[in-house]
Amino acid sequence: MKRHQRNGNIELLRFIFAVCIMLFHADMAFDSGYLGVEFFLILTGYFLGRKICAHRDTEISWTGAFRESTHELLKRYFSIFPYLLPSTVIGFIIQCVINYKTPEAILKSMKFLVGDFLLVQNFALPTDSATGVVWYLGAMLYALWLLYPLLRKAWSAFLYVAPVISLTITGILLYQCGSLNVPNTVLFGWINTGFLRAISAISAGVFLFALQNLFQEHLRQNLLPVQGRVLVTILEILLYVSVFQHMNASADDSGASDGIALFALSAAFFCTVSRQSFSYGLFDNAFCRFLGQFSIPLFLNHYYWVVNRQALLDLMHIQCSDAMTSLAAITLTVLTSTLVMFTGKMIGKQIKKIRQSSIFSGHQFKLSPDTRV
Repeated sequence: MKRHQRNGNIELLRFIFAVCIMLFHADMAFDSGYLGVEFFLILTGYFLGRKICAHRDTEISWTGAFRESTHELLKRYFSIFPYLLPSTVIGFIIQCVINYKTPEAILKSMKFLVGDFLLVQNFALPTDSATGVVWYLGAMLYALWLLYPLLRKAWSAFLYVAPVISLTITGILLYQCGSLNVPNTVLFGWINTGFLRAISAISAGVFLFALQNLFQEHLRQNLLPVQGRVLVTILEILLYVSVFQHMNASADDSGASDGIALFALSAAFFCTVSRQSFSYGLFDNAFCRFLGQFSIPLFLNHYYWVVNRQALLDLMHIQCSDAMTSLAAITLTVLTSTLVMFTGKMIGKQIKKIRQSSIFSGHQFKLSPDTRV
C-alpha cells in the first residue's frame, strides 16, 4: 500500500493545537493555549533536523551554508504566502470596518502591510499585523534562517548544546516574564522574546529528531516488544493529557509551570514520532491530513474574528449571548479559513508557475550546483 509523506498523527496534532490557540485568543478555553505555538516550533525544528541530517556529511562553506539557509527561508515563505496574502487582506478589511477608517486613514495604514508581508514585526519595524500572528511567522522563519548554517557546519556539536540552549532560554523567559506568553516583547532593551521562543523550541525539535534517529538506529528500525510499545503508548497519552490539562488551567496558576509543560510536550512528541506507540499510523488517513492542511488557514484567520467579535456585533447593533457571539466568530473563522484554503491553493499554483518560468530558472529560487541540498 502506498505510504503518504505526511504523518496523519502529526497532522491531527497540528489541527488540535491550532484550535487550542484559537480558543485561547477567544478567551473561551485554554488560558495557556499559547503553548500551541511551541508545538509548531518544535515540529519545525524536527523537520529541519531531518533535512540537515540527510546532508550532514556534505562539505560546505559558511557562504554556501547561508545560501542554502536563504533558499530554505524563501521556500518556506512562498509555501505560506499564498495563504498569508488573502488572510492579510481580509484581516485588514475587518480592521478598517471596526475602526471606521476614512479613505485617507486606509491609504496611510496600507503602507504598514508591507511589514506584514515581510514578517518584520519582531524587528520592531512598523506592521499592521492584520492577521494577528505575524510575529510567529517572522520569529519562526528568521530563527530558522539563523540556525540552519550552524546545523550545516556543526551538526554534531549543535546536538550537544541544543538542550542547553532550549533550557536556558526557557528559564530566562520564565524568570523575566513569568510565563511563555510573550509573543513580541523585548528583554534587556534589545532581545525579542518571539525570537527567543523560536530558537528555543526549534533547537528542541532538532534535538528530538536526533534522539529519535539514534533510537531507531539502536533498534535497527525494529519495533520494541509488545510490553515496551504498550508503555510508550500509555506514556504518550498521559503526557498529552497533562499538556492539555496545563493549557486549560488558569494562566495565573500555570504560567510558572510552562517549563514543565514544555518538557512534557517534547516527551509526548518524541513518543509520537518514535513509531513505537500503538497510535502510530492510527490517524494516517485523508481526513486527518486534510485537518493538518486546514490548520494553516485556521491559524492565519481566527484572530481577527474571535478578538473583534463583540466589536463587530456592536457595529451592526446586534445583541446576543456570549455563547452565540463566540459560536458566530468560530463559524466565520471556519468559513473564512475554508475560502482562504482553496484561494491559497490557486495562488500557490500561479506562484509555482512563475518560479518555474525562464525568468527565475537558475536564479535566486534555485540552488547552484555546489550548494544544492
